[in-house]
Amino acid sequence: MHERNLSAGRRGRAIGRLGLAVLAWAALAAVGALAPAPAEAQGLWEYSLGFSFQRSNYSDESFAWVRRWGTSLGYQFSNHSAIEVSYQDVYQKTYLHEQQDTRLYDRILSANWVLNITPRDALIRPYFKVGGGHLWRDTSSKYASGDEVVGTYDSLSAIIGLGVKWYVAGQVAVRAEAGSYLEGANIATWEDNVSINLGFSVYF
Repeated sequence: MHERNLSAGRRGRAIGRLGLAVLAWAALAAVGALAPAPAEAQGLWEYSLGFSFQRSNYSDESFAWVRRWGTSLGYQFSNHSAIEVSYQDVYQKTYLHEQQDTRLYDRILSANWVLNITPRDALIRPYFKVGGGHLWRDTSSKYASGDEVVGTYDSLSAIIGLGVKWYVAGQVAVRAEAGSYLEGANIATWEDNVSINLGFSVYF
């Protein structure tokens, strides 16, 4: 029962975070369509870096937290489209007092297609992202009985996301992105790995 409640809680938080991200994305897409940028970017490379940290408390002594960072290198080959190679590094700890201590360490390498909604000369650029790659996972679980289970797992992974970039200088933009990586490229796993990352992009 306790595990079902935790799963339902995670599902509700994932849907809530994604819903807020979609609303913010839609509002910024409307604004970005009207706002001109100071300079147009043609055929640029883009380096990006992002980070997020999320913590949930189930009780005074039970909790879960996730730390994520990611980086990517992309090339904008048309007015609205880009391709990128990205790497994500995710560490997750779930601690249930006097019951279980579980840790997951995921690394995801992927190639993605990015569709920008507004053109290159827009100050605000909302975008969609889809891609595919590979997931490597290390797991360890310790139980109140004293048992410990350690494992490794690797599989295909799919990437989905949406975000927005806001140019703050000629070649620099701040960015926010909501997304998920799908274990085994299975859409049913999207809510397990939802995150909202904040970061920046540099163009050259």
